[in-house]
Amino acid sequence: MVQVFDAPDTFSGFAPLNESPGGPWTLNNLPATINMQLQAGDSFAFELDVTDDVGEPWDLSECVVLAQIRPTPSGNLAGAFTPSITETGSLRLELPAAVSAALPRSAVWDVDVTEANGWVTTLAAGSITMTPEVSRPA
Repeated sequence: MVQVFDAPDTFSGFAPLNESPGGPWTLNNLPATINMQLQAGDSFAFELDVTDDVGEPWDLSECVVLAQIRPTPSGNLAGAFTPSITETGSLRLELPAAVSAALPRSAVWDVDVTEANGWVTTLAAGSITMTPEVSRPA
């Protein structure tokens, strides 16, 4: 389960969409949708509280985290969030000002976690809309 701090909703994955006895069932393994509206040239950060299916914190210390931004899902890399694990075990994603200044006006992003055994999980994904920067050094 993924909980987003400073975002409007809390999301969880692996929820049956149709729970009728005898099925058919549809399983939802899609990442949490988090769309962002950001100011170009500003620093930005947020945290994801990542837990397993029984609500225990997921140990991300041995995982590789990629959080990339592209103009389209198949487009070239436009930027990336810098991931880190907080003291409480949350996943913090930071976007430096220099990176946000160079992003296209419209983009998509996601955050993937790869465990040591090769298992890949996309925790969250969405769109990014950038508002142009007005104030900047001369």
